[in-house]
This record gives sequence, C-alpha cells and structure tokens, in this order.
Amino acid sequence: MIEVWLLLLTVALFVLYSRANKKRPPSEGANAHVEQLTALIDEFEKENKELVQSVARIKRATDFELEGMKAELSAAREQIAHLTKQYGQLQTLIGETEHNRLQGGGRNEPVSQNFLFLKDEYREIPVMYEQGHTSQDIARKLGIGNGEVEMVIQMIKRQQKDSTAR
Repeated sequence: MIEVWLLLLTVALFVLYSRANKKRPPSEGANAHVEQLTALIDEFEKENKELVQSVARIKRATDFELEGMKAELSAAREQIAHLTKQYGQLQTLIGETEHNRLQGGGRNEPVSQNFLFLKDEYREIPVMYEQGHTSQDIARKLGIGNGEVEMVIQMIKRQQKDSTAR
C-alpha cells in the first residue's frame, strides 16, 4: 500500500515538474531527470506487481491450510459426537447392570459372564465348575494344568464371596 502512495506521489511530482518545465525549453539535464523519473516509476511498478503476486501466493497457501484445518476440525467433532454417544450407552448399561444387581440380590447372569476378563482358554472353567466338574476333570478336558484350573476356581469363589458381601 505504501508503494502505491509513493508511486502516486512520484507521478504527481513528475506532472508538476513537467508543467513547470513546459515554459522553459527542455535542456539536456532535464531530459536526464525525466529518464531517471521514468526508470524510477517503472521500478516501482515492477516491485508493486511482485508484491501483489506475493500476497496472492500467501493468500492461496493460507486458504489451502485453512480448508485442511476445517476438515480436521469437522472430523474431530464427529469423533467427539460418536464417543459421547458411546459414553452415554455405557453409562446406561452400567446403570442397568447395577440396578439388576441390586434388585436381584445376587447374580442374575451365569458365572461365565462375570469372568469375561479371562483368557479364552480359561473361559470354559467357570461354566464347567458351575456344572459341578472337578478341577482334575476340567484340566483334562481343556488340556491345561490342574494348578491353573484351581487358581481360576479360587478366583470364582472369591468373586462370589465379594459379590454376596455387597
């Protein structure tokens, strides 16, 4: 913007200078000054064009970056909405589970449902134990060690004891 004003001021000075010199016959020195002023004006115009082009490039780059940020923000908002919905569903499920536990006075679901944290190879142990199988029987059928089976059975007993104490 400053370059534009300088250009206009230079042109105005040039016009004033040339009007003042119309009354006098142009000398060789005056022509040199006119050529210098013309060269200066040309240089200002060239720099002004370069400046306008630079500003346009910066604007395009900024607009492109802004569009990318808008897309990221939109995706983040969608993910937040999805997670909020899941959180609400989990809160509802927890509330229903707690309500059922308090209403039922104990377990309403089989033992195996309470031990979903167990490894896949151990998940059958609570079911078989609930059916009355011995630890040796369970170990043999599942192909695992008797000590492992007894450890899981102890965990089942402790969980049952803890849940009835509540």
